[in-house]
Amino acid sequence: MTKPLLVWSALWPAVVAAQAFAPGQGSQPGALDGGADIQSASLYCKNCHNNENASPDPDNPEPLPYAPVDTWASTMMANSVRDPLFRAALSVANQDVADVGQWCLRCHAPQAYWRGHTLPADGGAFDAVDNEGVTCDVCHRSHVPSQDANAPYIGNAQIFVDATGLKFGPYDDSSSPFHPTAKSSFTSSSALCGQCHQVFNPILPWRASDGGVLAPHFPLDTTYEEWKQSAFARGTFADGARSCQNCHMPAFEGSDGGIAAGPTADGGWGYPVAKMGPYRAQPQRHTFAGGNVWGLDAVLQANPDLQPLAAQFAETKRWAMKNLNEAATLALTVPADGYLGEASKVTVKVTNHTGHKLPTGYADGRRVFVQLEVDGVVLSGAFTDAGTVLPGGQPLRVYEAVHGRAGSGPGEHLALHDTIVKDSRIPPQGFQATLLTAPVGVDWFNVSDGGYRPYDEASFVVPLNGKAPGSTVNVTARLFMQTTTPEYVHFLAEENRTDDAGQVLKGVFDALGGAPPLLMAERSASFRLSDSPQGTGGGQSGQEGHGPGACGCHAAAGGLWLFGLALLALGRAKWKLPRP
Repeated sequence: MTKPLLVWSALWPAVVAAQAFAPGQGSQPGALDGGADIQSASLYCKNCHNNENASPDPDNPEPLPYAPVDTWASTMMANSVRDPLFRAALSVANQDVADVGQWCLRCHAPQAYWRGHTLPADGGAFDAVDNEGVTCDVCHRSHVPSQDANAPYIGNAQIFVDATGLKFGPYDDSSSPFHPTAKSSFTSSSALCGQCHQVFNPILPWRASDGGVLAPHFPLDTTYEEWKQSAFARGTFADGARSCQNCHMPAFEGSDGGIAAGPTADGGWGYPVAKMGPYRAQPQRHTFAGGNVWGLDAVLQANPDLQPLAAQFAETKRWAMKNLNEAATLALTVPADGYLGEASKVTVKVTNHTGHKLPTGYADGRRVFVQLEVDGVVLSGAFTDAGTVLPGGQPLRVYEAVHGRAGSGPGEHLALHDTIVKDSRIPPQGFQATLLTAPVGVDWFNVSDGGYRPYDEASFVVPLNGKAPGSTVNVTARLFMQTTTPEYVHFLAEENRTDDAGQVLKGVFDALGGAPPLLMAERSASFRLSDSPQGTGGGQSGQEGHGPGACGCHAAAGGLWLFGLALLALGRAKWKLPRP
């Protein structure tokens, strides 16, 4: 069921490790010379597309919870350059490989690459427009040139920008006195997102653990291909095909909050998205919410000038948490009866409902895991140098991608990664793995026909010593997400020798009380103890559902998304998981 590896070498020019250049196709530096420069979202686009100016009555604006500029301004897209974790990782990458940071900057601020501002590779030539991260123009001027039969190019921001200033969108009746407009299906396609949400190391090949070369470039992030290989892309499940935009830009479908509405061109009912513009039936929110809740807090903490947007950041966090709570179901099954002097087995099932792996994206420090609690005692183990264990040697279920260097094992030097040590992330529904996306080091998801199931089912032994006959054993399973870990933050802070980005990140991390794991789901069940086997001892099944906090008898289910942790040992200190 594994498909042949795509020939990625055709997409990159020859490079050497001593001097890394941003790779590939798409518009190059100078592409805007003689044309229309990138326009500032915060100064130009907001004149028509924010809450106040898009309102039908500027003198008495009503709240527009979907206004494009307002909802974008508090996202990781808008703050992809201001993100303190990115800045620290960028510094270490540039230390490891001279000028490799221009490849990083090309993804985090594509307009800076076109404008010739990605050298020096630490962003030292950036101006206010570059620092706006992924701006409105990046997506709305991105297009597929008709003369290039191979476009669009997926990965590493190989974007073609329209040099005339033409703005593309999903509507065929758009017009503006301020800029030319055109309809493009590409704007609403997942391929637009795939230009940046698929990342390859431009200077190192992908190697197997024994050093053998698997492909010309190491895959650092395969979110787009994970989606492409899922039922979400093929539309082969009950909900039909779903694009990246369907989940991460949810449509506004109206409310009873007093928002002014009016007739659309087809006689329906819609809402304004631009000053003097037509009403739209279901305008897309530009929330771009994923699972990086901590990242939003970190951006706000590191950039005091963004405090006026604190309420909007809180709204973006709300959408991110909603995504996390709906991303998976958690089920817990316990035995019908337990017996004194024995141990009972409980089973936890985590099903992925996202359109990509769970978790996906930036691998370093990002993980999801299961915690088990029995009668108030957390049996969640600890993360140690020797591995992740529960009391008695039971493995703790962790869903993560671990990268490193062939022959050296796992590590955190992103620019030097060339091998996948482990990939235990849960596949999406209908997953048909390619060489780039197949699980590594685990067989949790394998099925007999060579495919992969979109869930993991793990069993744990619950000790019953010290219990009394007739007593009840209460079991709780929890699912946690953690965007970044203390180990990774400490690594970046300690490794950074060229500027203060690592210390800035460490200061933000400490000010926020670390990056505590987020509770995505919680399920509880119970069973009674007998002094001798009398019943069947079989498991009981229960309903599944989304969201933390629900409970049931014998089994239950809940929602999830990325990852968290229990006891974290850095080799020198333990970091305990907070009890919810």
